[in-house]
Amino acid sequence: MLSREKLLESPHRGVQQWIRQPPPWLFIRDVRSRPDAELRERLDTGEAEAIQLALELGARLVIIDERLGRQMAEKRGLTPIGALGILRESYRRGFLDNPLEVAAQLRARGFRASRALVRRFEEQIRQLQGDRMKKGGE
Repeated sequence: MLSREKLLESPHRGVQQWIRQPPPWLFIRDVRSRPDAELRERLDTGEAEAIQLALELGARLVIIDERLGRQMAEKRGLTPIGALGILRESYRRGFLDNPLEVAAQLRARGFRASRALVRRFEEQIRQLQGDRMKKGGE
């Protein structure tokens, strides 16, 4: 939820390439007003602007992985969802075939999550896989 210019400044080459030619479903928007002082002081620019933009758009969800950012989003009435939550929902809705593999790829590229969170994610995926098996056998 950052401006195109800020995304192009990313140290990650993949982000830079992706943002130069974004997929048709990706809309890049700038916030209309600065995040409030508490957001600016306690969070990095990207998280603060993500929360601000979600509020401006009247969104219910905001994508944030960091604990403090999630707390600040909840304080403002938003529901934070992280990368693993997006993978879980993508799998549940049939948009993704192997979320465990994607999660492993993310971790190999530096994505960090607690062991407990990863374990819970893996359990949720196994439960969803079991549900799919039951539906397929009926």
